[in-house]
This record gives sequence, C-alpha cells and structure tokens, in this order.
Amino acid sequence: MNILTPFITLPLVVKALGYDGMGKIAIVSSVLSYFLILGSMGLTSYGNIVIAKENTKENLAISFNRVLNLQFLYTTISIVVFLLYISFLGFDLKHILLICLLQLFASYLDFTWFFYGINEIKTVALRNIIIKFSGIILIFFFVRKEGDIYNYFWIFGGTSFLANLSVFFILKKSIDFKYVKLSLKIGKEELLSSLFIIFPLFIMALYSNIDRFIIMGYFVNFETVGRYDVGMKFISIFSVLIVSLRPIMISKISNNSNDVNKIEELVYKSISLVFYISIPICILLFANIESFISLFLGVKFVQSAFVIKILALQILFTGIGDVFVNQILISIGQEKKMLLIMCVLCFLLIMLYIILIPIFGIYGAAISSLAAHFLILFLEFYYVKRYIKVQFNIREIFKCLVAGIICALVLYALHNCFLINTYFGLISITSIGILIYAAVCFMLKFKIQQKIIGLVMASIKKIIM
Repeated sequence: MNILTPFITLPLVVKALGYDGMGKIAIVSSVLSYFLILGSMGLTSYGNIVIAKENTKENLAISFNRVLNLQFLYTTISIVVFLLYISFLGFDLKHILLICLLQLFASYLDFTWFFYGINEIKTVALRNIIIKFSGIILIFFFVRKEGDIYNYFWIFGGTSFLANLSVFFILKKSIDFKYVKLSLKIGKEELLSSLFIIFPLFIMALYSNIDRFIIMGYFVNFETVGRYDVGMKFISIFSVLIVSLRPIMISKISNNSNDVNKIEELVYKSISLVFYISIPICILLFANIESFISLFLGVKFVQSAFVIKILALQILFTGIGDVFVNQILISIGQEKKMLLIMCVLCFLLIMLYIILIPIFGIYGAAISSLAAHFLILFLEFYYVKRYIKVQFNIREIFKCLVAGIICALVLYALHNCFLINTYFGLISITSIGILIYAAVCFMLKFKIQQKIIGLVMASIKKIIM
C-alpha cells in the first residue's frame, strides 16, 4: 500500500497542484517530519524493542505504560514547539502548518510500536490500508485544482487521526489497563535510552529534508523545489519497499540478541534480499522513467526524470545502510554509533549540497545525496563488523548483477525498437523486464528467490488443501 498509493495519488496531486504546489508540500512535509519524530515516529523503534522483550501479560502492560508516558511527554512538547514555530517562522505557509496540527495530535494515539513489538503485524497493516485507501478516495474527489492544497493536508491529517483512533480499541485485547496510568515522572534511564534512538532519527530527517531548504534558499521559489521533490518522491516510494522489513527484523534480532549466529543468519538474509529487490528496481527506473512520467504526470514534468536516474542507485545504498544501522546497531543497543553515523552523513550532505547546488542546481542536490549515501556505507560497515561478522555472498550478488545486466540489455533493445507511449506498452515492457530478471535468477539458482518460491508454493498448497 505504501508503494501503490503514491503511484495512484502522485499523478493526481502533481497535475492538480503543479510544481509550485508540490514545492509547498515538500517544505511543509519536511518541517512536519521533525515534529512527528519527536511525537510518535521516533518511539517506534524504541517501543518495539521494549515490548519485544516482555513475555507475560503483566510485564507487557507495565512496559506499555512506560513507553506510553514517553509518547505523551514527547508529543506534548512537539505540539508546543510546533505552535511556537508557526508563530515566529512558517514561511508563507502558516495556514497549511496549522492544519498539520491534526497529524501531531494523531501521534497521541499511534501505537504502531506496540503491535510491532508483539509481532502483530496484521493490525499495523490494516491501519495502514485504512489510511492509504481512504486517502486515495478523498484525494480523487477533493484535490482537483491548485487551491485544493489545503484539502490535501486535511485528508492526510484526518485519515491518520481516525485510523489511529480505530486501532486504539484493539489494544484492549492485549493490554490490562489497570496497570496503565499517565504520568510525567519518567526515569532518567528511559529518557536517555529513548533519546539515543530519537535523536539519530531527527538527524536522519534533517539530512533527508535539508536539500529542499537549501534549494529553496538558493532559488527562492517553490517551483524548483517541487521539480526536485517529484524526483525524490519516486525514489522514496521504492525505498519504502526495501526498508519495509525493518520493524520485523529489529524485533527478531532483539529477541535473539544473545545468539550471534542467529543474528548473522538474519543479517545475511536481509542483505541478500536488499540486492535481489534493489537491482531490478534501479534498472526499471533508469530504463522506463521518462515514459512513466510522460504518461502519468505529463510531458512538462519530464525534467524530474534525470533526478530520478541519478538517484536510482541510492535505493540499493539505502537498503544496505538500513540493515547496518537500523536492523543491527539499534537492535544490539549501539545507538551511540548510529548517532555518530547519522551526524557524519548529515555533515557530508550539507557540505556537498552547499558546493554542488549552486553549480548544478537540483541535479547537484541529487549527485550530493547519492555520493554521501555511498561514502557513509564504509563507516557503517566499520562499526557493524566490530560486533558481528557481516557476510556478503559475492557469488549470490554476482548472480543478481548478471540477471540485472541481461534485463537492462533487453529493455534497452525494446526501447530502441518500439515507441513506449501507452499505458499498455509501459506495463508490458516493465512486466517483461521483471520476468527476465526472475527467470535468469531462477536459472542461476539464486537462493533467496528459491526460498521465496518455496514459501509461496507451500502457502498455495495450504489454501488448496
């Protein structure tokens, strides 16, 4: 749903609001992301780890109450600081930022961390489906012209709040509320532990969004920011797929924190899966993105295509980095190392942005982001290998690369032979690329794909029987 929703809504929103509207959305979303991290998003990893360690109903309720009190404190602080920000800063976007308060209030009721911790992924998935599906329908009807940008933010705030509220009632099945009591008396150890996770995420949000502010500061218009942000949104869509296993992996690694061999096995599978998924995505983006944007957004938005081509490889770098930092270092309690890595990455990005954006504009921002995410992998690997043995199966990775190269050559030949200017043509060429990649991986006996096929076949047999 996280991947499908933007594919449906992005063309609608971009056509209705244009680059100027997309630029405003980019700036507002960037500002909001910092406050959401302090609200509830920052506690997702911390709460996940705390809840995953409990095995009795009484202890589960007590741990839930501890994390809940932290969430209440952080969300309240976030809302107060956000109101101060709107009062004294806020660009020319104060009315939109006020609407975004609804999303911050929704943070009080966001218990994603609890359901991840008890491995009740279906509840989280159902909540996300409700938010995304409702958003699609409402955007289709109420975001039709440039002035509808306010409706866009009302939709996202309202659906988030209602979806979180609906999940709250499911908690009663898992939590004995006689142990739950709101209090601002929070232990020093809990505050420090949670801050060591939240602060790196804040730094992560800073480096993820600072490019928009630098572009805005240099070009002084929302349209240029929008042109760049459309490209970044495509990369973010596919990055979601790569990091979607993060909450499950954090929970599993935390549960096996004393079993080094089990952790190394889980990490090996994660890295193999990252390569298996990332390589065809990078190739398909590079080969098809102009046709995709022309069909779904319109010819006038093709300028964003080159940004996407530059950033395509970042999907792979982001996936590997997520395994190193979020799946390993956080799960084994090395939040300080994560903080250092994020600070170095943020410094690298800001320096590269300042140097390259004035020279190459939005393409300089894309080059800076790609280079920084590649360079930081070396520091991440240096810290991770001090705790566990990270296995890169070169033979398996080589199989992915061979399949990817063959897929790329076929797609290149098809684009030279045929004019891809219809939805059917784009779907056909994408499907051919995916099938060729999967077929070559099958012939080369790529282990992760064999495992996936085995699991799918077993599930089908269960359904039939």
